[in-house]
Amino acid sequence: MPRLFDFQGNDSDYIKFLESKLLELRRATPSARLSPKTSHPAFPTTQNPSNIQFVIVKPKLHQLRRSLPTPAKWKRQLNDFINAIPSDKDWEAARRDAGIYTIQMNRRAIQLMLGRQTEPIFSSQNHLPSQIPSIQPTDNEDLVLKACKYGNFISACADEGNFASRITEYQKLIFTSYCTVLIHAGNSKETVYYMMRQYIKKNSDDKTLDYYRYGALW
Repeated sequence: MPRLFDFQGNDSDYIKFLESKLLELRRATPSARLSPKTSHPAFPTTQNPSNIQFVIVKPKLHQLRRSLPTPAKWKRQLNDFINAIPSDKDWEAARRDAGIYTIQMNRRAIQLMLGRQTEPIFSSQNHLPSQIPSIQPTDNEDLVLKACKYGNFISACADEGNFASRITEYQKLIFTSYCTVLIHAGNSKETVYYMMRQYIKKNSDDKTLDYYRYGALW
């Protein structure tokens, strides 16, 4: 156990040493003497020193958690980034959610990130989806098929919008990294930050744009 006094010996001897110190302090303290208002001493005189016990306090788990240091911001961000990476079983669903789930879309994404124009991948409005409802005898087949074609077109537009949204985030990262290179190459922050406000985030102050550059470097 940690010791307050410089005492050489084992724990049992040290406990006896502390007990003797406690008794000396009790005898030397005026409050331990009999008070004229009471006939009871502040400390029981019949107390056997060998009965004195030391209580070991064990903090609860939630108290220990509060005392632990808070992880650095960069470490929390890194943990969030790693935890957001899908597992093998979720990879296919994650690819579809990102709008990049075919070889054609993957090639198109790379071309767009390289700054090259590509043709949009749109299913024609005149194409029927792979699954259509069963046509009942009372249904107007022509009207039902037209609705299916238009619904298929809506799905294609939604996929295209999702695809464009994801690719734009990567493009912003590439552009911010390029702006960082421009500053290190000797170009003024005024010129570079003007471009960043135009193409990344309007009405941003210099401090916010600094954080964007630091994030790109990280």
